[in-house]
This record gives sequence, structure tokens and C-alpha cells, in this order.
Amino acid sequence: MSKVRPIIAGLRITLLTGQPGKAVLVISVPKSDEAPHQGPRHMYYRRYEHHNQPMAHHEIEDLRRHQIAVTPLVVVSTATRGIVLTAVDVRNPGDYPADDVTFEFSFEFSLAG
Repeated sequence: MSKVRPIIAGLRITLLTGQPGKAVLVISVPKSDEAPHQGPRHMYYRRYEHHNQPMAHHEIEDLRRHQIAVTPLVVVSTATRGIVLTAVDVRNPGDYPADDVTFEFSFEFSLAG
């Protein structure tokens, strides 16, 4: 059980096995809307390039203020012609940029006549 609070939604841990007696853990930590998260030693950490660093008190307070003040809003519209996607329009009508926005499109069609 994790000692990180609040719990990180979407955290994935995958065990990859290879040669006998050897394995690798792949840990996927998604960006969280509930940051900052407190670690087991009652400290807060931030990502910096490829590692984590302890956060100073003012960084924690800045992050909390930012979460309260900013609610990103993204509007997406699409246009099609028949079965062909012809346009995707993405707008951020808010006053602040929307960070880490991801879009996933899937298409299902049959070539059978």
C-alpha cells in the first residue's frame, strides 16, 4: 500500500520478466490534478527534468493557489465529410493555457461492400 497522500489516481506498476531471476518494474506516474502529494517522510517533491527534488514551502503554497485560481477549459469540435475526418478545431476560451491536454481518436469502419 502506498504511503503517498493523496493517492495518485492512474498510477500503474507493471512487472516485466526476462531472464530467470531478472525483472524490471515499469512505473507510470500520470500528472495529477490533486498535487502536491506528500511522500512517506512527510515531504513534498516536484519533478525536475528526469528526477524529483524536495519542494520548498513557498512552492507548495504557490501550487495550491494555482489550483484554486485556474480551471482550464478546452473546447473541441470536428468536421467530417462522409467517413473522412476533415477538420479538428481545439480552442481554449479561458484566460489561462490548458496544459497537458491529450486527444485520442479512434475510427471504426469496414471495407466490406
